[in-house]
Amino acid sequence: MADPLVSVVIPLYNAEEWIGETIRSVQKQTVDPGNLDLIIVDNGSTDRSVECARTTLQEAPLEYRIVVMGENRGPGAARNAGWLSSRAPWIQFLDSDDLLVPDKISFQLTAAQASPADVASIYSEWQSYAHDGAEWKLTPPLRSPEIAADPVLNHLEDKNFVHTGSQLFRTSWLRKVQGFDERWWLIEDVDLNMRLAMAGGRFASVHAGRPLFYYRRRGASLSRRRRLEFLAGCVRNLRFAEDYWQEKSSLTPERVNFLLESYESLLHDLAPVDDNAFEELLRHVLVLSPAWLPRHRGMHLLSRFVGYRAAERASIRYRELKAFWRNARLSRRRAACLNRTEA
Repeated sequence: MADPLVSVVIPLYNAEEWIGETIRSVQKQTVDPGNLDLIIVDNGSTDRSVECARTTLQEAPLEYRIVVMGENRGPGAARNAGWLSSRAPWIQFLDSDDLLVPDKISFQLTAAQASPADVASIYSEWQSYAHDGAEWKLTPPLRSPEIAADPVLNHLEDKNFVHTGSQLFRTSWLRKVQGFDERWWLIEDVDLNMRLAMAGGRFASVHAGRPLFYYRRRGASLSRRRRLEFLAGCVRNLRFAEDYWQEKSSLTPERVNFLLESYESLLHDLAPVDDNAFEELLRHVLVLSPAWLPRHRGMHLLSRFVGYRAAERASIRYRELKAFWRNARLSRRRAACLNRTEA
């Protein structure tokens, strides 16, 4: 049998409720089945995920194999195990609860096969699904990123976030940068895209005018621990880009401004949750720009009088008081409703 053109790699960890629908979105792809195979990487699941996956895989003919990791080593390690076992020149990564539109792969594969060798990734529009407790609903807006003349910076911009599932990756470029950095369990996708861009890989957009990939948001807000890990990952990626620009002597004023705006936002988020990380980042910002003050108008004015640290502490207290009074009002309304009901 000829090698497939695209391997779909699904890292699987305790997703028995979702994996069936995710696999069906692969089985429904309009690409010639002979050009497609599926690699499921069991990342140490302790539920019935693998059994559910096998049951679904019997529903439609598609070449597949299951790679067993033995323990949960993180999303990057699972994806790496998948693409390293592939024979295909292109890789579609798909998380175990997300969905592909039926013509996603065929639409992008046409462009991929015509692309020059320096194209590391083909990407298209994507959109989020959110669960409101009763059903799945599309969450606007349609995400249509543009990775243009400054690809490393572009990948750090929220508006240009290219979801891993919305891409086709060229296997030779994954090999060139050694795939995902397995140390990182959050926003490791941005790290990969930046390293591809730093290595000279290009990102080619193929616009469909509609989402070709759906990212399903199941959970509520991140736990405190995961929130801290996420913020640390954001700082890590920004520092990585800054070091790269410094090394290339290309830390332009525009890039410095972007970094300072991004660091300011992260300082504001870190201040109420991690003093050490806040202080470390603030020291770095003041090395980058010794006269730095926050650009937010209120914080800027207050910082000029009392200093940034004191201004941030005042902001934290203000947010705490707002939350206290908001909760107090809600409690009074609930009590009033109960009283009316009992009456």
